This record gives sequence, C-alpha cells and structure tokens, in this order.
Amino acid sequence: MSKIKVTNASKLLLTASNELVKSPKAMPSKVKLTEAIKGIFNGTTEVLYSFDDAEVRVILRASDASQKQLNSLSNSNELSVDDIQETCNSMSHLAGLTSARVEELLYPSLRAKLQACVDTLANESPLLISACKSVITSPSNTEAKKTLMAECSRFIDTCKEISILVKFREEPDEIKKEVKHKK
Repeated sequence: MSKIKVTNASKLLLTASNELVKSPKAMPSKVKLTEAIKGIFNGTTEVLYSFDDAEVRVILRASDASQKQLNSLSNSNELSVDDIQETCNSMSHLAGLTSARVEELLYPSLRAKLQACVDTLANESPLLISACKSVITSPSNTEAKKTLMAECSRFIDTCKEISILVKFREEPDEIKKEVKHKK
C-alpha cells in the first residue's frame, strides 16, 4: 500500500515537473508538485513505520520468550544447566536486539531508559547464574530459592520495561516530566 503511494506520488512529481518546464507559472502544476512531495513523504514515512513495527514485534517476541524462560526458572523445583543456559541465551538475544534499538530512538530520555535495561540484562546476568548455582548446590536452602525468585522477578520487570519502551515513537509526557525533575 505505502509502496504504491510512493510510486503514484513519484509519477505525479514527474508530471508536475514536466508541466512546470512548459509553464513555470501554472498554478495547477505547482499544486500537483506540492501534492506529489507530500505523497512521497507520507508514503516513505509509512514504509519506514512498517519496518519499524516489524523490528518492534521481533523485540516483543524476544522479551516474551525471556519472560517465559525466567518464569520457568523461578518456578522450577529442579534446575538444570540446560534451562539456565537457555534462559541466559534468551536474555542475551533480547539484549542484542534491544541494544540495536537504543540508537534508533530519537529522545535521550527513552534512549537512557532503554540502555539501562540493556545494561541490566547484559551486566547483571551473572547474579542470576549465581542464584541458580546456589539453588542447585543447596536445594533445601529457602533463602537461595528466594534470591533466585527475586532475581528472576527483577529481570522479568526489565523485560516488561523493554516491551513498553520499544513501542514509543514520541516521548511520553511522564518521561518528559521525570527528566525535568531530575535537572
């Protein structure tokens, strides 16, 4: 649909340009030229948004997968090395996808929040592994299980925040206010 809009607007631009060569002061040709430019910009914006939406959907799926893995890890009575590795791989994949998204956000406040989420996933995963190790080596230790559940919950919250932040195209008012108060 968007590609067709851009194609049609391009044809209109060519027509208007040819007409303006013949009659530079013709108002209908100037109107066509203006409409063609608007059509190209609008169509191109729609194409870019569709690519952006596809990228966001990939991140959302990765976030959901990480949350499911973390929930499974948190609720598991018997942890396996494979489960831990799969969860860490899932979180690493999400961190990579999200890291690429950070640079695409236009607003510094959103970039900062999303980068903080990436840093949490990338830099603090050893805490999750350590909590898992404690549960594996001392399965009857309730404190170790509580620590594991708390770490999983914290990472789940981070995944949820990523899911929210990657959807923004404009800076939300709450974040604008939050940034102003910090200054």
